[in-house]
Amino acid sequence: WHVLFGLPPSVHGELALKWFELIHTGLPLAAFSALSAPFTLAPEKRRKLHETHVPWALEAGAAATPLLAVYYEKHWHRDLDALRNELGVIVAPPLKS
Repeated sequence: WHVLFGLPPSVHGELALKWFELIHTGLPLAAFSALSAPFTLAPEKRRKLHETHVPWALEAGAAATPLLAVYYEKHWHRDLDALRNELGVIVAPPLKS
């Protein structure tokens, strides 16, 4: 989902996706990760996560069509923006250093 949502494969990007996953699927492991893992971040990075990407995840997680059942391999030939639009994906705000 990193490519789909425009997030890098970093700790911050993964935590943003865990928040999205929590809202989108309600899975207990996503809740555990989203709520506990940010404590491993420095306070400034944790603040950025909570001010920027948690609000995005709350909106995007509720807006997207069910993504767990998407057979992504059948869509590799498609334009990414068209696929995002079809799936109701809201691209994440860019990460700033």
